Formats: sequence, C-alpha cells, structure tokens
Amino acid sequence: MKNIVKLVSAILSGVLVLSLAGCKSGSDNKKVVKEAEAVLEELTSLDYKGMKERDAYSKQYINIVKQISKDEMNELLWSKAIITVDSDGVKTKKGKTTCEATVDVIEYNTVVKYLTKEHKMDEFEDEDEAMEAMKEVIGKIKEKDYTSIDITLEFDEDDGEYILENGDEVFQDLFYEIFQQVDTYTKKSKEYESKQQEHSERIDSITAEIDSLLS
Repeated sequence: MKNIVKLVSAILSGVLVLSLAGCKSGSDNKKVVKEAEAVLEELTSLDYKGMKERDAYSKQYINIVKQISKDEMNELLWSKAIITVDSDGVKTKKGKTTCEATVDVIEYNTVVKYLTKEHKMDEFEDEDEAMEAMKEVIGKIKEKDYTSIDITLEFDEDDGEYILENGDEVFQDLFYEIFQQVDTYTKKSKEYESKQQEHSERIDSITAEIDSLLS
C-alpha cells in the first residue's frame, strides 16, 4: 500500500512539474512574441532611433531608415503595415529562440498600379501634386491587395530578456524588395522624362525651322 502511495505521489509530482514547465514555456513565448512585435513595430514606424538603441542593425541600415523617414509618403505607406506574430511560431533549440512572423505591406508596385488606373502620369503639374495623388491612392488600397512578407526573428535569452540577434536579416527581408521596386520605378520615370525631353526638343527644332522658312 505504501509503495502504491509513493508511486501515485511520484506520478502527481511529475505531472505538477510538467504543468509548471508548461506555464513557464507559455510565459516565455509571450515575452518572445511581445519582443518580436516591438521589433517589427519599430521598423514599420521607421523608428531609426529605436533601431540604434537596440544595437542589432548595421549603421548603414539605420541611416537608410533615417533617410526614408523624412518622406511623408514613406511614413504613410509603412503605417499601413499589418504585423502578425503567433506564439505557436516560437521555437527554442540549442539556446537559440526563433519566432515566425508575417508583415502585410502595400508594395510600391501596387501604389503605381492604383495610381495609373486613376491618373495619367503627365497630368501632374509638379512633384507635389503627384505625391498628393499617391497619398490619396494609398488610403484606398484594400488589405486583399497587400503583400505578405514572412520573417524569422532570432533571439538570445539573457536573464529572462530576449535580445534580437539577426536585425540585418529582418531588415533585408522587410525592406529590400520594396527598395528594388522603387529603384526600378525611378529608373523608368527618368527614362520616360528623358524621352519626353528629346521629343519636346525635336518639336522645338522643327518649329524653329518652319518659322525660319516662313520668315
């Protein structure tokens, strides 16, 4: 009888330990999720000062965010980002904790597509007018047209705190594709402006020749 009691006590103790361990794991997961959300909110709000304090990013990336944060349209574009971090995506292996997240964003290509549906690029008198139209378009874009970016964040645990380890990778995953789209669009815009300039100069030249013949 005593042996049975001891056995039951041992089993119950084991269950209690497992239960407590599960609670601790759940608590840790919440900490990781909270920290992952803080990292992504920092990036999408273009908070370069917060990035600097975190000490997880290369200086060049902090400077990039500092530059783009000066543009009102960039702030508006990234303020529309939707961050999703699931505690089920938190895993710990060999002392490293990873967390899976998704950020839904409005791609620059989507803005241009919406813009060209409603406007002709040559209808704007200046850059300010074009920017105002783009801001208006951004407000009309529906979530179904957002693009999902999957991101893996890596953390080191230090005395109960979780410290981001792969800041540069997170930055690249989140921003690089958007930057490439902007570069491509800018290049096309410059090519278009160059052709328009050549066309205008050609017309001016022909007009001058006609005026010369008629005078």
